[in-house]
Amino acid sequence: MSQSERAATLRDAHEWDVMMTTGELFPEIDPAAIRRIRVPVLVMSGGASYPFLQYIDQELVRLMPNSKSIVYPDAGHQMWYKYPVLCRNDVEAFFLRNP
Repeated sequence: MSQSERAATLRDAHEWDVMMTTGELFPEIDPAAIRRIRVPVLVMSGGASYPFLQYIDQELVRLMPNSKSIVYPDAGHQMWYKYPVLCRNDVEAFFLRNP
């Protein structure tokens, strides 16, 4: 993360400070370690989620060589509550393509 992206992320992440009483909020992760993930990965994101969650999802998809991204434009990070059937169908289709 660039310094400006990190600052924006931390500015919007106070609720995580309250929920997370131990550990580091955003630990450094070696991008090379993410690139080594070779299994198919489906990243499901809400277009109305916090910007820092959208950034994290986009970066993970960019780094993982065998990933697929689905963004539900008007859903938050709890897209399963808003679109349970659509999410289930998308996951089942992903698994059928990646047994």
